[in-house]
Amino acid sequence: AARCRRMHLYAGYAGSAEVSLTNNATLESTSGQVGYLAGSQGIVTLDTSTWTVSEEGQPLNLNVGVRGQGQIQATNSEISALNLVIGEQLGSTGAVSLSGGNLSITNNIYAGNMTTGSLTLTNGAHANPYELFVGNQAGSAGSLTMNGSSATISENVFIGFDGSGTFDATNAALHAKALFLARNAGSTGSATVSGGNITLTEDLHVGSGGTGNFTLTGGGVLHSDIANLGFDSSATGTMSVNGGTWQNTRAIFVGVSGNGTLNIGTGGLVESESGYIAQRAGGTGAVNVDGGSWIMSNTLTLGVNGTAQMAISNGGQVSAEWSQ
Repeated sequence: AARCRRMHLYAGYAGSAEVSLTNNATLESTSGQVGYLAGSQGIVTLDTSTWTVSEEGQPLNLNVGVRGQGQIQATNSEISALNLVIGEQLGSTGAVSLSGGNLSITNNIYAGNMTTGSLTLTNGAHANPYELFVGNQAGSAGSLTMNGSSATISENVFIGFDGSGTFDATNAALHAKALFLARNAGSTGSATVSGGNITLTEDLHVGSGGTGNFTLTGGGVLHSDIANLGFDSSATGTMSVNGGTWQNTRAIFVGVSGNGTLNIGTGGLVESESGYIAQRAGGTGAVNVDGGSWIMSNTLTLGVNGTAQMAISNGGQVSAEWSQ
């Protein structure tokens, strides 16, 4: 197996370059810049190989699409770095895809930092950063696609932090503390989960400060502790459960200070301790149960301090120990 150590790697510094690692090759570089200057193009491919960005055992950053165009395509390979930044600066584009293998990031992954960036995990690939940002800064566009893959996030996932983010998962598994769709005012975040499992040990925010949409379908299972749909006054959050199961340990708030909507379609099941519709003054909340079910072990409260609506149709079911 080939081995290359202690080098600065610029794949596409000002022009075009391709780097290929195959057959258990090992690359250890003290920097990783793919598509460095404006107008450059860089591609790195790995097949059953390893790339570590570090110096004297300390991980360093890997940047894909710094000011140019950068791509990493990895198959059954291992990539390790401090931070992974995809689409770092204005004018750049970045894309990272793993089919199988492992993406070991000590700190954070930014897919779409200031501009366009995408991260794709398929065929058993696994990622384990500290936090994950998709669509980080204002004006950015980030995407996360998972198909038959998994991710373990130590802290939080942000789909649309100040920018625009999308998350599409098919038969995938994601574990994190909290998930934010559209974290701040002006951001947008959408998630579509078909099959698989999403496990959150803490909060789910759909429309925290911006416009968020979450669709759960195809037998997918979502676990969360507390959920907020439309949290801030600037926020709009829509949750649609169609043919999936959402198990929320404590309360679901539909329209906290913003606009919140919960749609439960045929085959959709939502379970929670309680539900509060239109929690604060100025908040609006709407619940539409069209053939699905929302089962609460405690209290359902409509119009706590705001404006609430509920519609039940086509054999839909809503049950709670207490309602007011």
